Amino acid sequence: MSQSDREALLAALSGDVDARARAIQGLHRFELVDRDVFGAVLRACRDTAALPDVLQPTVEADPFAGFFGGTGAPAKKTVAELAAQKLAEVGWPGLLPSAEVAVEVLAEGPSELLVAHCAEQLGATEWEDRQAALTLLVPALHAQDAAMYPVIVRADDKTIAVMVKSALDPYRSRATNELLANGNSHEAMLKALCASVITGTLVPDEQQAMGILAQIVTWAPDKAPGVAEALEPRFPWAVTFAAFDDVAARERMAIWLATNPSFPGSLPARLDEALRSRAPIEGFPLVPWLRACDGSATVIAAWKATAAAAPLLQTWVTAADVDRACESALLLGEVGLHEPVGAAIAALVANPEASWDGAGLRAVASFRPPLPGIGAALAAVLGRNPDRAAEIVPALLAAEPGEDVLRSAAIAAVAHAEAAPIKKAPMRRGGTRTVREGTDAPALKPLIDAVGDPELTARHEAVLPYLGA
Repeated sequence: MSQSDREALLAALSGDVDARARAIQGLHRFELVDRDVFGAVLRACRDTAALPDVLQPTVEADPFAGFFGGTGAPAKKTVAELAAQKLAEVGWPGLLPSAEVAVEVLAEGPSELLVAHCAEQLGATEWEDRQAALTLLVPALHAQDAAMYPVIVRADDKTIAVMVKSALDPYRSRATNELLANGNSHEAMLKALCASVITGTLVPDEQQAMGILAQIVTWAPDKAPGVAEALEPRFPWAVTFAAFDDVAARERMAIWLATNPSFPGSLPARLDEALRSRAPIEGFPLVPWLRACDGSATVIAAWKATAAAAPLLQTWVTAADVDRACESALLLGEVGLHEPVGAAIAALVANPEASWDGAGLRAVASFRPPLPGIGAALAAVLGRNPDRAAEIVPALLAAEPGEDVLRSAAIAAVAHAEAAPIKKAPMRRGGTRTVREGTDAPALKPLIDAVGDPELTARHEAVLPYLGA
């Protein structure tokens, strides 16, 4: 490329949108060997200006887009999209200056398209010195949290070594996870991660340490105790991860829990996820841990540890966390250990803030020995939610409350239906269906039948839906 051609091309690449787009469209690979030209085109991968209409691709508008809430007109293609497309078509020059320029451009201010393009081309380019190019570009892309699959999938052992080093120095959680998740990089990444923590080459902060332990527990449980033990002097809570697969660590964890310990606020959720993915671990201090972290009932359910955790679950029934209280109540009822907090569970059923589904309501209604006042509690639920009568009425009847409770609940439900607005809805084959809005009058029938009052039955029949012209 002559000097005059070079100057003209650089001028066009810095001109108006039409000039930039036409210059990019006419690019040849030999022109990209020039460092300044390559840099200008790579920077264009951040250019969000729409191409001139004459350069827009011809795409038929979607005739159904308007029906689904769209405009029917496709989005306009940008200069950035054209630049990335053209660079992919002609290919990057496999020269070290190309990698150097890419690092400079990424440092100036990346875009999602630019980062993805650089990762793709790092993997696809035939480099004269591949190791040198990787050494430059991999850390720059890792710093942008780039998805590196296009590189990993083509990687040999030397490439993997560069990527592993970049993921650990400095430590990058996303890069580490990606390398662990891919088959041809998994072993190298796992080995290096464990070794770097155990030898002290990697000194993670608290959040990084937690992420590393979670990764190792997931990918290599047998290595977790050694890594966790190396972190324990700085982070005593690391023993919780070692305790998965090490008897001595379980004993240390129990001692640690007895000291009213402190730990990161995000540790309970991390550990909860890991515990639920494992079969019950004999000797793991589950209940002391859940008591210390004010945890959730999900692991207790997963491990079928309700009997051992009953005293803790009973305290949770009366705690402020209503959702956890409901879960705890159901677990206790399943094994018949609900009686000490039976009245509290009945009050929880009546609590407007509690979210009981039909199955949960039927379950508490069937607890044996029965919950004191459960009939009145279920009647209160029906009074607040007459539209859910199909879920609530079976539970109310299963609770076998006194006749006065059934009668009061039935009268209140029918009175609500009588006062409800009347709504007429057209039927598909003509006519209308008239219903009482906000109530499920047909689902009240078993309750009305249980009361056995002819007058109430007649009132109920008068509010049932009916078809008309």
